[in-house]
Amino acid sequence: MESVKFIDLGLPSGMLWGDCNLGAKKSWESGNYYAWGEINPKESYNESSYQHSGKYWFTMKKYCQKRLYGKVDRKVVLDDIDNIVKTINKNATIPSTKDFEELIEYCNWEFVPGAFAHYVCTSKINGNEIIFPITGNMIDNQLYSPTKGYYWTIDLSSINCYANIFFFNEDNPVKIRSLSRAYGACIRPVIHKDLYEDPIEPEEPEEPEIPELPETDDPFIAEIGTYNVRYWNGENDPNNQGEISWPNRRDKVFEFLMNEGIWGVQEVTSEMYPDFINKEGYKYIGYGRGNGLSNENASGEQIGIFYSTSLYQILDQGSFFYNGQSKSAFNRLCVWVKVQNLINGKKFYIFNNHLAHDSEEVRINQVDTLLSKVPEIAKEEKVFIIGDFNSIPNSEEYQKMTAIYKDSFVHSSFEPQGPNITYTGLYSTTDKEQKRVDYIFTNVYVETYKVDDSNKGLVKYPSDHYPVIITCSI
Repeated sequence: MESVKFIDLGLPSGMLWGDCNLGAKKSWESGNYYAWGEINPKESYNESSYQHSGKYWFTMKKYCQKRLYGKVDRKVVLDDIDNIVKTINKNATIPSTKDFEELIEYCNWEFVPGAFAHYVCTSKINGNEIIFPITGNMIDNQLYSPTKGYYWTIDLSSINCYANIFFFNEDNPVKIRSLSRAYGACIRPVIHKDLYEDPIEPEEPEEPEIPELPETDDPFIAEIGTYNVRYWNGENDPNNQGEISWPNRRDKVFEFLMNEGIWGVQEVTSEMYPDFINKEGYKYIGYGRGNGLSNENASGEQIGIFYSTSLYQILDQGSFFYNGQSKSAFNRLCVWVKVQNLINGKKFYIFNNHLAHDSEEVRINQVDTLLSKVPEIAKEEKVFIIGDFNSIPNSEEYQKMTAIYKDSFVHSSFEPQGPNITYTGLYSTTDKEQKRVDYIFTNVYVETYKVDDSNKGLVKYPSDHYPVIITCSI
């Protein structure tokens, strides 16, 4: 909780509110997700994994009001041992329903849409502000309702298996509602001003802001690629055994990636993640589709950026979930970075994607969201919109993309190299059709385009997708 600063909003109770969520480093980040009364984030949030019950609600072991649901103890407020905030700072706590009601009453609330949609909470008393980002909530290992905010209170609702939450979305005013205790929601710490101690300055200085270099006219040919590297869920993964297990493919994948370029990668799992962050001369940024968090905090398959530190620096980064995903098996998100070329100081954006595999309707909605977000974030800058779109060139989503941005395959100055497919179907038992589904869309001049179908010495290829690489002057 060292990232949290407590803000005095002048509230009658004397309660100070944290400026960001528990587990977040910035005010616009969701932070960690917790089931109510649990003190650790986890992979899956559901009734059978809930700490304070057995496999079913009628076997509740704590915070139970009726014999129908388990062992009755009549507790309606979390004990300190189950209050994650108190386990970190004994003087701070999770807000009560009354704390949130006071905040609602004594503040003005303004919703701000965009890539980092949030509510600005401005005190009517002293004008100080905090923000509450949209967070969604976690059910099983998926993020639901990514356009809404869910924040736990410390107390239960009148429904036995539910707890109170602070809730909002774009179309409704902030309010108190309830949510199943087993689901994952975010936490905003509070502390009473009488118990607040000014934080001790850290011994080590904070990491300095990344300097932007002056732009020059020096020519530089940049190499930008996209590669779906094929998921791997550990040594017991039934779909990735033998030669197609990650340990047997890993070095061959990095033969493509470690070329002093910058790559968007898809399907990086937590089991694969350590290999991406331990390459000398390269850095990796990834966000998980399970919770929208980055790198070691990410859950679910990651969408990532892998790049050479000798040629590029990342000036800004973020992600956003797509709207209208209920008809697909997985939530999907876009990861974006603002990049600066270290050779000539030129800047550009990369938006890396992995769209729905199981619904054209969902993919169309995702592309609509993408096309609205890109100019909102990148403004007039050069952009590369890359990734596995799970769409073929005659699809509606492809037509929407190419109405605004150039497909590098079509618009490269030189004849495209390699096959005209990017998905091989090699590993799938259901989708064997070879097709072009991986793209690099852009608004800049493209010199060369290549689909690299080298198998790197393997009988089966390093992935069931080929890497796509372009060169361009930046």
